[in-house]
Amino acid sequence: MDIDGRGGFWIGCLSEDPEDAMLERNLSFVYSIEDWIKQAYEAGKNGEPLEITHENEEDEE
Repeated sequence: MDIDGRGGFWIGCLSEDPEDAMLERNLSFVYSIEDWIKQAYEAGKNGEPLEITHENEEDEE
């Protein structure tokens, strides 16, 4: 997720390191979701497009 070029979050497979699948570690982005939803809503009200890109990690290998 990218907001105004400031970056956002990345979600990937954590099956190799399940101990990292904790809110205090690799999933800490969830604490920012409320702000991102508000920013997306405001951007939509201002007529900015919503672009969604899905990337498959398996396709990149």
